[in-house]
Amino acid sequence: MTEEPLSYPSRRVLLEHLDFNTRFHLVKRCPALQKMDKTVPLHINYLCFDNMRMMINDREYKFGTLRHYDTKSTNQRVIMDNRSGGVPYDLDHNGLEEESFDDDLTPGDIQINAPLYTPGVGQHQRWNVRSRKRLEEHIRDLEANLLRQDHRNPLEQEELDSTRRLFDSTYNPHHILPPQKTLIQLTVSFFGGPVIESFCRADDKLHNAEKYLATRLFGNAYQSLVHVKRLVINSDHITIRLPENLKFKISELQTIGDFPRVFGPLSQVLKDSEPLGYLILNENIRTANDLNHPAIRNAKKTPFTLPNSIWFMIRSSIKFWN
Repeated sequence: MTEEPLSYPSRRVLLEHLDFNTRFHLVKRCPALQKMDKTVPLHINYLCFDNMRMMINDREYKFGTLRHYDTKSTNQRVIMDNRSGGVPYDLDHNGLEEESFDDDLTPGDIQINAPLYTPGVGQHQRWNVRSRKRLEEHIRDLEANLLRQDHRNPLEQEELDSTRRLFDSTYNPHHILPPQKTLIQLTVSFFGGPVIESFCRADDKLHNAEKYLATRLFGNAYQSLVHVKRLVINSDHITIRLPENLKFKISELQTIGDFPRVFGPLSQVLKDSEPLGYLILNENIRTANDLNHPAIRNAKKTPFTLPNSIWFMIRSSIKFWN
């Protein structure tokens, strides 16, 4: 006895309510579904953006830069970084973190900047990168000056040597040499669990890889709208790479950092999402006046914690307290 194939309306309903990750892989492997996929709304229960990581339901997509060397002996720190999926930043000619990572914006990208920069890409702060660049320039100037001299000034040579030692001890304490080759790796895993698969791509930048993945995942969204139950932004200094014109319709939002500065850029990609059903604020309330933000005032439920320093201002500053 043969089973009747699913009707077209039934296939649409099934596709719409499939887990997002299952649907993505099914459509990729079944060309017959690709046309239908573009006409069926996308639904996600949990979507989280973090630095070089994106979590969709129970899957984690993580990017990193792998460093490879022709020699057999590789720095132990490099081995550890490669095993964990690579370092979460692009590399410059010295094999150190590239400064311009967050500044390479393309249409559709959302850039969230906190007033005081917190560690955004890995454990490296932007001011550290800029200080390193200034020290690199100083070393190059000293080297160029010594090369112009017929007889090297011993004091200037000592200054160069001491500056190099300062540079290595401050910015390269593990004495990692520039790699011969770098690869961008995408690691897909169950959140907090085993790795499902990983992919490598040579001669590329992390922001290009992030953009490519987001376009593959969300680029076919019906009417460029993705329905998300809970959206989580896990950093207050982050560049979210998205396809142009993509919008999210969300029910719940969870953020950290300075809420007005996070929600402002984020609101550009939200559609028909207010009032929020649930708004979770983790370390977002810096002043009592923040609680007068329209998104906070209009949310149906808003659990939050407040610094002790502003509790005494609450009753006089919040009009809707009573």
